[in-house]
Amino acid sequence: MSSVLPFVAEQLLKDIEKSYKEGSQLPDDLLIALQCIFGSCALQALDLVDHRSVTCVSSPSGRRVFRCKHLLAAYLCQAMGQSQQEQVSDQDMSRILAGQAASDS
Repeated sequence: MSSVLPFVAEQLLKDIEKSYKEGSQLPDDLLIALQCIFGSCALQALDLVDHRSVTCVSSPSGRRVFRCKHLLAAYLCQAMGQSQQEQVSDQDMSRILAGQAASDS
């Protein structure tokens, strides 16, 4: 069972991405599937998505990180294209990845 769950979750995220691109909302069946697979974490993640609380930080070199402590919310934002966008320099991205605060250059 444990080897099947990542595949099911990945397929669900692909279905969410496709559905959201087609209609800019998630149908009930996908919301129910999220709830069944992720339990109460799904509601927390969707709340973060609804409040646009996930930020995708990117640098000129193409590196991207999500500023959010909720992994499912980051995946949902990526699938739905709903994250806030922030551009930083490569130097600031290196600081972020190293766990240091980025300076205001």
